[in-house]
Amino acid sequence: MVNRFDVDVDTHNLPIRKPIDVFVREVDVGFRKREVAFHLQYALRQYFPRGTDLSAISQAQLDPVELRLNQRPRKTLGFQTPASKLQASVASTV
Repeated sequence: MVNRFDVDVDTHNLPIRKPIDVFVREVDVGFRKREVAFHLQYALRQYFPRGTDLSAISQAQLDPVELRLNQRPRKTLGFQTPASKLQASVASTV
């Protein structure tokens, strides 16, 4: 048996003889989800003012906003756009 730190554990000393599923919960997942939602809301407010009913906006109105948001450079990608980073990674595998 190998634990999550890739250290071998001597299984014959364990009282459990059957494999079991172990679920590990990330502590800060909720924070990350809130942070992503906050940044998405901030980005959308640049195009749709506060108080705008987003359910009344059509997909045709959202498509140009989606394109502009996805073409913005990301700090985590070394200030490259997601499309250029993807293109570079695909080109390196060909």
